[in-house]
Amino acid sequence: MSQRSITLRQIEYFLMLAKTLNFSRAAENLYTTQSTFSRQIHMMEQELGVKLFHRHSKKVELSSAGAYLQTEFEALLNEIDIIVGNARKLDARYTGTVTVGVTDLEELPGLAKAMQVFRKEYPDAFVKIKVAPFSQLVQDIQDGELDIVCCMRSPAASIAGFHRTFLRKGHFFCLVPTSSPLASKKELTPQDIEGNTWIFRDLKNSTPIVARLQRELRDMYPDNTILYSASPAQSALLVKAGFGISIVVGYSVTPSDEHKMIPFVMPPLSEDPNLDLIALWNEQASSAISEEFVKMLAERQREADRTAQDED
Repeated sequence: MSQRSITLRQIEYFLMLAKTLNFSRAAENLYTTQSTFSRQIHMMEQELGVKLFHRHSKKVELSSAGAYLQTEFEALLNEIDIIVGNARKLDARYTGTVTVGVTDLEELPGLAKAMQVFRKEYPDAFVKIKVAPFSQLVQDIQDGELDIVCCMRSPAASIAGFHRTFLRKGHFFCLVPTSSPLASKKELTPQDIEGNTWIFRDLKNSTPIVARLQRELRDMYPDNTILYSASPAQSALLVKAGFGISIVVGYSVTPSDEHKMIPFVMPPLSEDPNLDLIALWNEQASSAISEEFVKMLAERQREADRTAQDED
């Protein structure tokens, strides 16, 4: 077969396997199944007519031809990125300002990197960040005052005509001081935390799913003492200071040696997909540059999450 029949996607698969030398990890990094990944590598070898990898029972190794192609393909993709980037910069659609609304900057550790890469790629475009309560951001994007909103997948964010791009998986956690007897638990239930002072985010700044959790806990234990905070970061400070325990969505709090984050189990709320963090944007009204920033943000956030998992 002609060598020109291979695709850029196959080259991307090849380079990921050349980097990891592990089919399972390479497929996971590219968000595909191992069977699909293996099939694409096999097709690429058939189309090129060369053996790219030596497969052993416990390891994978690059062949001499594979090592050569790794160097050449990396250079080729770099050239393609430069060419496409230059073309985009010549397109007037890739200029202007992208306005992004977030409820809490700590929820998106990949945001700063995305802005840095975006600025380098599109020097004639700018990103403006607005931090505001969830309800305000949803109203602002409906009114056309924001291009993108990063928020929970709450039903309130399911606006007709708006597109949703996944950013981070969300789960409820109990935030407890490391000195607390609860810190040794593998998971916590409402019964486990009864009698402790609860630190909740105030309703004005809460999303519907978080407000529902608080309401159901108050109904279950109406005599429990409750303190309120303006943000998850403030809740974490109160926990560290020994004022009580808090229930937060995992991505909203930075890990610390002074507190432990323990999975909080309260079905069906603790398994609700509405806890996921998404980018919300108007598919009809958004400019090309806004869509490009959403893609870049999702990619940089995945990288940040993978780095955090590797460090753990």
